[in-house]
Amino acid sequence: MFGYVKPVVAELLVKEHELYRALYCGICRAMQRHTGRLSALALSYDSVFYALVRMMLTGDACTARRFHCAVHPCRCRQCVEETPTLAFTARAFALLAYGRVCDEQADRRGLVRLPLFFAARVLRRAARRAKLPVLQAEMEEELAALSVLEKACCPSLDRVADCSGRLLAAFFRAGLAGDERETAEAIGFHLGRFVAIADAAEDYEKDKRAGNYNPYLYIGDGSFDEEARRAAYEALCGELLAMENDILRLPHERYPSAGNLIKNILYLGLRERIAFLAPGGKGETPL
Repeated sequence: MFGYVKPVVAELLVKEHELYRALYCGICRAMQRHTGRLSALALSYDSVFYALVRMMLTGDACTARRFHCAVHPCRCRQCVEETPTLAFTARAFALLAYGRVCDEQADRRGLVRLPLFFAARVLRRAARRAKLPVLQAEMEEELAALSVLEKACCPSLDRVADCSGRLLAAFFRAGLAGDERETAEAIGFHLGRFVAIADAAEDYEKDKRAGNYNPYLYIGDGSFDEEARRAAYEALCGELLAMENDILRLPHERYPSAGNLIKNILYLGLRERIAFLAPGGKGETPL
C-alpha cells in the first residue's frame, strides 16, 4: 500500500488539499503519541486514505488547529485533532509498517538487509505499543502464506494478490461492525489486490536483475511483454471498478470534502500510478 494511494493534488480544491495535509499531520502526531516518535518516520500519505474511509464510515467529526512541529519549525500548519479514527489509524499503520519491513527483510539478501534489520527493531516495539493482537495475528498469517508462495515460485498472480487483498481487508474492517465493516473490508480487499498487481508490474525489471521473486517471472515464458502489460492494466482497472462500487456506498454527503478526496484518489491518483501500463503509453515506470 505504501506509496500508491495518493491524490492528484493539482485537481484538489484548496480546502480539500488543506484537509488532506491536516489529516496527515494529525496521524503523524497520533502515531508519535501512541506508538513512539521514531515509528512516525515510517508513516506514508497512504494512511490518509485509510483514515478518510474510516471517518466516513464511523461519522467521526474532525476539527483542525494550527501548530508548530519539528519538521516545519518556522511555519504553523493545520493539524486535525485526535479522534478515535486517527488514533486507530496511527496504531494500525505502525503495525502495517512493521509487517512491510519484515516482509522486505525476508525478501532481500546481503548488506541491503542491514537497514531493514534496524528498522524492524524500532517498528517491533511500535507494533507492541499499537496493542492490536488480533490484527497482528491476521497480518502474520497472510505474510506467512505469501512467504510460502514466494519460496515455491508460485506462477499464480491471483494467489499472490489475494494474500495482499486479505491482509488489507483485515486492516480496513478492524474495529468496525455491520454494513460499515462489510464495505470497508471490500474496499481493503480490492485495494490490496491492486497494490500487489501494480507492485509486481512496476518491479518486474528490478526483481529480474536482482533475482527476487516476482510472479510475472514464472507466468508463461517469464517475459513481461506487451500482452502481459495489457493484461496487467486490465486487471488493475478491474480492481478499481470493483473498488468504485464499494466506495460509492460510503455516505459522501456526510463529509463532502472527504468524499471528494477519496474520489480523486480512486479516479485520478490510482490511475495515474498505473499509467505506465496503459496501451499506447510510454511504458515508463513512475519515479
